[in-house]
Amino acid sequence: MSGGNRAPRAPRPEQVDLTASRHPWQEVPMPGANLGFHLTRLASRSGAFVVHGHFPPGFARDVPGGYLVDEEFIVLAGELHLGDATYRRGDLTFIPAGAVRTRMWAPGGATVLAWFGGPAVFHPVDQLPAGATPVAETVHLGPGAALPDLPGGTWSPGDQVAGGAAGDVISADLSGWRRLGAGPAPQPGDYVRVEK
Repeated sequence: MSGGNRAPRAPRPEQVDLTASRHPWQEVPMPGANLGFHLTRLASRSGAFVVHGHFPPGFARDVPGGYLVDEEFIVLAGELHLGDATYRRGDLTFIPAGAVRTRMWAPGGATVLAWFGGPAVFHPVDQLPAGATPVAETVHLGPGAALPDLPGGTWSPGDQVAGGAAGDVISADLSGWRRLGAGPAPQPGDYVRVEK
């Protein structure tokens, strides 16, 4: 289209069936990677970046670097390798802003939900703050898991969420995602990320 005439943006989904056989992925390049990343941007508060994404089989990025914003992600399917760590279904991982990521790969593919504290712009290691180190905190989601209180959101069981809170609900079996207020109230076994 020319001039100021742009097609209207489709609204970002407020609910996603994570078990659906097809998703409206958009392939985007990932700097330093051999393959594109497939994503669907999800509804989120202003300034945040939330995605349902898929690393295709054989995906690899060998360029060290990171983001200038915090990231949280849950692996929904497959395995995602980041440096010496392997993340599997149900792993909720926090990576602080400026942390250096070394090699990342997904030999069999991996599907994730990810929250970024702002624009998800990858920077080579020489553009990250001095002294940034590879630091990650991981909790495996399951009954009795010690859910974390992170800079961008506090994780809690579905039955411990105050009314009027803003955030996201992930079903206990990781089969669905929705914004708080979109759909039924969270159930006791669900995982809720309340935004700060």
